[in-house]
Amino acid sequence: MSSPLTHGGRGAYKAFTLIELLTVIAIIGVLAGITFGVVQGVGGQAKINRATTELSALSTGLEEYKRFYGDYPWVGNDTNPNQLDPKDTSISLTGNDRAYHLFRSLGGRLAPKRLASNNNGIVQRQVDRDGARVDKYNRAFIDFALFQLERSKDSDRPNGIAPLPVPATAVNTPDPDFANALLDPWGNRYLYYYKSTATPNAWNRSGYVLMSAGPDGQATFPSTFTSQGTLPPSTGVDADNIYAQP
Repeated sequence: MSSPLTHGGRGAYKAFTLIELLTVIAIIGVLAGITFGVVQGVGGQAKINRATTELSALSTGLEEYKRFYGDYPWVGNDTNPNQLDPKDTSISLTGNDRAYHLFRSLGGRLAPKRLASNNNGIVQRQVDRDGARVDKYNRAFIDFALFQLERSKDSDRPNGIAPLPVPATAVNTPDPDFANALLDPWGNRYLYYYKSTATPNAWNRSGYVLMSAGPDGQATFPSTFTSQGTLPPSTGVDADNIYAQP
């Protein structure tokens, strides 16, 4: 009697050839690649949309700041190429670190032109909390709970400068964890540019520049950008920069 495993009888089956198996594997690979690309594309667009929304919220906060103080924050003209990187520890928090000062300004800790009475521009007031007089900051201009914050621990504070806590709007609400800056969806600092106290007349724009470096996390910082408001070219690493619309 013939075996159904070796002859093409009624109950016999035919094994896949090597070429057929390779073809099936190739098709599965193509389909997986397409699916992965679609998922990646959707995720990437979602981050871009989120950055655009957050930049809009920051712009609203800056407009509230201007209504409160009469002008936008003045933050200097830092050209440090590492200023986007939250892991960089070479940035001086007492100098022109614009991401830190944007955070401080929108948190009610920095007046527009650094008040002459306080070189650090810190605007503080005291309130009674549980019978003790403690410092409390001026009003915050954004809801920090809606943003990803750059946290700082004792071991990683840039240049050993103590970061400032995120201010709470209610005077009896304890301030939450320390933070240094606002981060975009890719984990890089949002950057803000406006007049410098050293050369205020050099600024040529009617408003500020507020940006994310986009998915690649890279941007160039020509001097005309940081001191005058001229945007970088929309090519190379700057092609994916995302700007707020003041």
